[in-house]
Amino acid sequence: MVGAGPFQLEILRAAKRVAEVVVVDGSAAAPGLALGDLPRVVDISDAPAVVEVARELQVNGVVTAASDVAVPAVSAVVSELGLTGLAPDVAQRCRDKLECFRAVVAAGRRIPETRAVSDEQEAAAAVPEVGGYPAIVKPRSGGGGRGVSLVRSASELPAALACARRAYGPGARGVLVQEFIGGRSVGVEAFFVAGELAEAFVLDDQFEADFISPAGHSLPATLDAQTDRAVRAAVADFGKALGMTDGPANFDLRQMGGETVMLEINPRLGGNSITDLVRACHGVDLAEATVLAALGNDPRPTLQRKTLQPTAARLILCRGHGVARFTQPMAAWAGHPDVLTLDLLVSDGQPALVRVDEWTLLGRTMVRASDSAAAASFAAQVAHDVAAAIQLQ
Repeated sequence: MVGAGPFQLEILRAAKRVAEVVVVDGSAAAPGLALGDLPRVVDISDAPAVVEVARELQVNGVVTAASDVAVPAVSAVVSELGLTGLAPDVAQRCRDKLECFRAVVAAGRRIPETRAVSDEQEAAAAVPEVGGYPAIVKPRSGGGGRGVSLVRSASELPAALACARRAYGPGARGVLVQEFIGGRSVGVEAFFVAGELAEAFVLDDQFEADFISPAGHSLPATLDAQTDRAVRAAVADFGKALGMTDGPANFDLRQMGGETVMLEINPRLGGNSITDLVRACHGVDLAEATVLAALGNDPRPTLQRKTLQPTAARLILCRGHGVARFTQPMAAWAGHPDVLTLDLLVSDGQPALVRVDEWTLLGRTMVRASDSAAAASFAAQVAHDVAAAIQLQ
């Protein structure tokens, strides 16, 4: 298990049900280390060091979840030990948004026009080439919305470039200017087996004002049957274009004018409670399927849908940073029968640590309702009420 933070705990628990688990993380305080059978404090961005641990302990499979930083180490272990999973070139193609753009365009599928830039002058020249303002400025690699800006005019370019550069992670190769795609935002949690799309869970996305990435997701998606089929067919094509072989992948898409446009792919289980959401709605354990696939077993029986309960998940967000101060009790929503999850990542009087650019992630909630739209609305209400009761000072 590469990564032992709070968003890796779900897959760690799934792994422990079927195997002895080696856990690596660069922080000795990472909560997943205490759950691992063989914990090791190792920088997960140091792929050779992770490979060394995997080789020493003769692991039979390797996984991560909700961590872009961990993906190169996972693929390195797959390659060096001959395990099931994505080869390093596929992982790199998915993480490098310029390479991703080139591969999808070569396959004849739609992705936003993209240009690599190194300075403000090149960025200004690239904007007309991608369709003009508004445009997107983002790091060439990374995920989770970090360093991504919607730029509406030339005056906003310098700040957007600075934001993208601050978000550089290991292996980052620069900044991109990208075409802005409107339309309907759709997420897909896909699973590939032997190079074929085995399952795709299509989600409706919800947004917070000025927060660039989806703040919430709901299942089942409220697409008509024809559009749903078109989205699934597009995801299968995107996967083939990028060389996806085995395991999960999280897609950010837009439906625009009857066409499915791919914004990004993350070649691992998605974050933002998506694994929990799929389980609550359909009774499918994506974490277990990921572990089974990594161990060389067939995950397809695990991917079969068993239930249909409209469900929505939402991040609890606050603009700004600082010490958290609770102005109201946090128990108001906790006992509600349709609030399935209400987790906080902050404590009263303690610094809030999980940041996404100018935002702080306070926690998450997941709810159920009679239909997807009602669930999305309810999740937003809970998230906003909880955020309103927390001040950052």
